[in-house]
Amino acid sequence: MKSIFCLGMITLLQLSVTAQFALAQSANMYSGNVKSANILTIQLGPQQQHTSDAIDSLGEQLLSASSSMNTELPQRIDDNTRLDRTSVFDTTFVYHFTLLQYPARDIDSDNFANVMREELHDSICQSPEMALFLSNGVPLIYAYSGMYGESLASVIIDQQSCDHHHQMTLLSENKHTK
Repeated sequence: MKSIFCLGMITLLQLSVTAQFALAQSANMYSGNVKSANILTIQLGPQQQHTSDAIDSLGEQLLSASSSMNTELPQRIDDNTRLDRTSVFDTTFVYHFTLLQYPARDIDSDNFANVMREELHDSICQSPEMALFLSNGVPLIYAYSGMYGESLASVIIDQQSCDHHHQMTLLSENKHTK
């Protein structure tokens, strides 16, 4: 299992995929040096109203964080995964990854997305560092491409999907304890 820490206030992203993709590796960390993300966490409160000015400011801060991160990218995460760049769309933060050893045509994109969705929800939604972003309506997109740059899959993580994932996890745990 791989861990990546980025976006200044430590955005935890777990990168692991089924053995079929041979992506699970021993844990290593990449630490992004993004000081602008620290400003974001200070200026946002857990229940802040999203006025037009606040949204514009949030978008600007996310753009600044993305720009700062991109100065250190691309960064190899493990033998098969590279974080190429980040981008911002409105108030959504996007991580762009490339799988270095597999063309997209050789991977079942639906299965890959399902596995990554589960892994990402398990880590991102449980991360205290990410709670502030999610509770303030900052969705995260993890976009994956094959080794030739062809689109493979994207996973969106937001507060609503984290809440749903939490409920499903509780239901699953209750079934196993009965």
